[in-house]
Amino acid sequence: MYLYIANLYQKQGDDEKYMEVIKEGRAAYPDNSDLILYELNFYLRNEKFVEAEENLKLAISKDPTNKQLHFSLGVVYDNLGNSEGAIESYKRAIEVDPNYFDAVYNLGAFYFNQGVEVINVANEIEAQKEYDAKMAEATAIFKDAQPYLEKAHDLEPTDLGAIASLQQLYARTGEIERATEMKKKMEAASGK
Repeated sequence: MYLYIANLYQKQGDDEKYMEVIKEGRAAYPDNSDLILYELNFYLRNEKFVEAEENLKLAISKDPTNKQLHFSLGVVYDNLGNSEGAIESYKRAIEVDPNYFDAVYNLGAFYFNQGVEVINVANEIEAQKEYDAKMAEATAIFKDAQPYLEKAHDLEPTDLGAIASLQQLYARTGEIERATEMKKKMEAASGK
């Protein structure tokens, strides 16, 4: 009954009443996984990541083999700036389903973005030795991203995000032929 009423409020766009009903339902049935997921979806839609984190942990305790819950927790941690939590959650989703594109791609993209951040820091360094050390650190991070982005591309060969990420990764790691191959794939996919 709580879910039905919550759905009605959601269709009306009344988030306040929606959450009121869900919280009432959670109080009456604290272990009901559907109510937990409805609450979670509200938090994710409204970018309430701290609340979503707690809700996801509860949902995972009820359903530890749900790859989407682990993936969602990774996204939440990513948004909260918790790098270790994001990596661990994406890896757990991949453990549940090694061919889960979203988790594989997000983990690769996460590492790739970390590498880009390190390059941005390196670009601010004037001392050559320190600059070289930062660039080597970035290259190592890109190498961490590579197997995940390649697997994502294998799983979804036409995904433009995976192709673009690989093109940039290969260019940054000096694999020019592979970067050119990805550029051609990108051009073919976009009709250029």
